[in-house]
Amino acid sequence: MEQRSLADRAIRINEALLARIRDAVRGAGATLVLLPVPTKCEYVESCGQGGQLRVRDTAHRVLEATAERLGVLFVPTLDALDRSHFWEKDGYWRPSGHARIAERLGDFLAGEGLIDGRDRLSWRGVSAIHATGSNRPMDPRPIGG
Repeated sequence: MEQRSLADRAIRINEALLARIRDAVRGAGATLVLLPVPTKCEYVESCGQGGQLRVRDTAHRVLEATAERLGVLFVPTLDALDRSHFWEKDGYWRPSGHARIAERLGDFLAGEGLIDGRDRLSWRGVSAIHATGSNRPMDPRPIGG
């Protein structure tokens, strides 16, 4: 019971902070868009969840409900990735994960009329500066794949 009240308190604090951020962004004449960043723990069974093999979507759903209450745009991202978009030995996204989330964000922003769909950014045409100093477009396929 105490753990539930802690979670509820954290949700209320998070909502209050997001409301302040929303107000500041609106005050600056901009639109706040929440883009949740899925972690590997939402897709694998070995992140302290006792062997559950389903996508763990509680935090995502709570954040989405909070965004709706606050009138903040929310980009759903859980269905954009799967285990193949994460490196095996750590929780970081592969280039393919970055590409999928970028694609989701571009589609969402274009759909909301916040960017021109014809100018939408995607991995296909955006130069990225890598640790190597290269500015070639990223390839979202897994290395060696």
